[in-house]
Amino acid sequence: MLLKKCQTFRFGSFLIDVPQRTLSFGGNPVPIAPKAFDGLVLLAENAGTLVDRATLRDRIWPGQIVEEGTIARLMADVRKALGDSDEERLPPFRECPRPRRRPLPAPGPL
Repeated sequence: MLLKKCQTFRFGSFLIDVPQRTLSFGGNPVPIAPKAFDGLVLLAENAGTLVDRATLRDRIWPGQIVEEGTIARLMADVRKALGDSDEERLPPFRECPRPRRRPLPAPGPL
């Protein structure tokens, strides 16, 4: 049996619409860079598990040589889009030791 990948993810007031490649918060669009969107989708797809740097690199930049700073920039862009400094917007998933990140809360398919 083939499982269909989730097309949308919801966590807190955020909504990730994969086919439309949009991120919204409370119904309002949130600007996010294309690679950061890809990284956010990868994290949402793997909610409940840790996503290591190698997995990020292999899925976001397949077959390319990627420096550690590029991965760090990707995660900074994801945090920026989620409003890292806004405690009301940011879900509680960032409190973890570096370099690993705690996964996003498990989203519910729509």
